[in-house]
Amino acid sequence: MYKILLLDLDDTILDFQKSEKVAISLLMEKYNVNPTEELIHQYHLINKKYWELFEQGKIEKSKLLVQRFDEFFNTLGYDNIDSEQVNKDYFEILSSVPFEIDGAYDFLEEVSKNYDIYIITNGAVQVQSKRLSKVNVTKFFKKIYMSEAIGYQKPDVRYFEYVLKDLNLENKRDAVIIGDSISSDIQGGINIGIDTIWYNPNKKTSHVKSTYEVKNYQEILLILGSTGSI
Repeated sequence: MYKILLLDLDDTILDFQKSEKVAISLLMEKYNVNPTEELIHQYHLINKKYWELFEQGKIEKSKLLVQRFDEFFNTLGYDNIDSEQVNKDYFEILSSVPFEIDGAYDFLEEVSKNYDIYIITNGAVQVQSKRLSKVNVTKFFKKIYMSEAIGYQKPDVRYFEYVLKDLNLENKRDAVIIGDSISSDIQGGINIGIDTIWYNPNKKTSHVKSTYEVKNYQEILLILGSTGSI
């Protein structure tokens, strides 16, 4: 059915939520802030808000990376924080603590037998490159498409046009997009006219309809027609 898997990275293959929690905790400690669960969650919400604005084309990435820390530290009473330096420190920490989602390696090993796997990610080049150098799954990827290097981000149709042109993919039915994000992966697939598999282990709800919806890797294998199990 499909020949190419366009696979999201964060929270689809790598456990970004875990990495973020560890990294922001270490960052807070560096700036003499007690990393309570409440503060970690507060940062997560602020960060999520800015990335959604970025995906919607309402903010530039350079501003996103700084303004999220401006807002977060302002809520803590820090008026003169150097958010550019904070972001550099955060990137350095984040890039050093990657975690694979349980079962990701076995899933990739199985699908790589029959499909070409390409990564599509909105993550920062500096962070993603270092994180990928520290995990075991990179060998399964034919190529990694980072939005920062391309100049457009998911779900922008221009991002996907670049990817398809680079792959010399003439028939969109030969590819499927797999990812956890409705706003970037699934909406991106809809925008470019490619089938989508929404990886949704937390059983979120959305009015945006993917071609398929799954809660684990095994269900993806069933859709792809794999006879293997993980």
